[in-house]
Amino acid sequence: MVLLQELPADWEKKLVNLGFMPSPIKSQYESYRMAGDGNVIVFKSGKVLFQGTPEQVDSLNQLLLGHQPKVIGNLSEVKDVLVGTDEALKGDTFGGILVAGVRADFKSRLKLIRMGARDSKLLSKEEIKSLANEIMKDFPWYAANILPEEYNRRVEDFGVTGLLNQLHAECFEKLKIKGAKHVVDRFPGCKVGDIALIHGESESVEVAAASIIARHLANKQIEQLSVKAGMVIPMGSTHVSAALEKLRKSGLQINLFVKMGFRNVSTKKFINAREN
Repeated sequence: MVLLQELPADWEKKLVNLGFMPSPIKSQYESYRMAGDGNVIVFKSGKVLFQGTPEQVDSLNQLLLGHQPKVIGNLSEVKDVLVGTDEALKGDTFGGILVAGVRADFKSRLKLIRMGARDSKLLSKEEIKSLANEIMKDFPWYAANILPEEYNRRVEDFGVTGLLNQLHAECFEKLKIKGAKHVVDRFPGCKVGDIALIHGESESVEVAAASIIARHLANKQIEQLSVKAGMVIPMGSTHVSAALEKLRKSGLQINLFVKMGFRNVSTKKFINAREN
């Protein structure tokens, strides 16, 4: 089985010429299916699955694409139980950090694909919420939800990279079973994982699922901090100066809301505010 991002415009005509016929869809996540010497399944998420023996899949690759496809996941080679982990809020001034993990085996991995699990950066906030809730209901998962105060304390002791390694390892330890392998979205200084992928959310559906949960819980953390601060806390680190100034004037403890090691926070006035 090979999971793709797209097919050429004339793919259906080529399949019909080979004797493929439209086939009933088998889940709520599919939009179209054709069956013949193998199966071609189009999901509502936009992804496409070639399903069949290695020979059938190779034939479909050559027929429809004429070259090696842009593969999201070569599932025929992944028989192991995998635990994928990913983080959110790492680059945000406000908030701590979230690291989440999701476990799947060969059979349940297909369900994640049908659900439309993919890089959370490609999804809207509502899509993230809906998918996260579905994944959390149907799959083993775990998340290390670290608020700013704890984040600042642990970064002071271990550094950002050390903390990330700890949290990714913690997620795997909570989810591992015999024979499971850890797939991590690689970050600078990454020292964990059996498989470390540069673009893990695109190459592993388990990492994609973890990224969705991490982002969903990160959104919730920011919402909770907004209530606590009495203002809407912005995401990211680009347009946060007004919120930082408002926080400074509020008299609240800054280290309860922001990452104190960030350059836009570690100015004299904010350091003084923290010490006061």
